[in-house]
Amino acid sequence: MIRKLTHGGNVVLAGFAAMILFMATLVYMCTRQRIDMSTDRYYEQELAFQSQINAAANTQQYAAQFSVRTEPGVVILQLPASLSGEIENANAVFYCKSDSRLDQQVSLQPNAGGEYRISTEKWSGKGKAFVAKIKFNSGGKSFYQELPVTIQ
Repeated sequence: MIRKLTHGGNVVLAGFAAMILFMATLVYMCTRQRIDMSTDRYYEQELAFQSQINAAANTQQYAAQFSVRTEPGVVILQLPASLSGEIENANAVFYCKSDSRLDQQVSLQPNAGGEYRISTEKWSGKGKAFVAKIKFNSGGKSFYQELPVTIQ
C-alpha cells in the first residue's frame, strides 16, 4: 500500500499541491498587509513641490538652530528665535512612515523664545519613529525643515 503512494507521479503531485497551498497562503497574507501612501493628495502636493524646495533652501542657513527632543509625554521643538517671533501659518506635522493613522498635525503660534512644547499624552504610537515636518512663513519667506523624532 505504501509503495503505491510513493510512486514518482504521486510525489510530484503532492509537491505541486504543497506549492499551490503555499502560494495561496502568501496571497492571503499580502491582501491583509496595510499599505499607506505618504499622503492622500500626492499629485496635488507634487505640483507645489518647488515651493517646498525653495522653503528648504531658505532654512539651510538656520539648520543648526532647529532641533527636536522628547520627554515623557512631550515633544519639544526648538526653532530659531530670530524667526519664531513673527511666524505665520506655522504647523508641524508628525508623520509616521509605518501607519498614516498615527499622523498628528499641530499649529504653532508666534513665540519669542522659539521653544514649542507639544503634549503627546493622547497620541497613539508611543515608541514609534516619526518625522516632524515643520513648515512656516516668517519675514516674507517660507521655511521648511524635517527632523526625525521617536515619541516617548
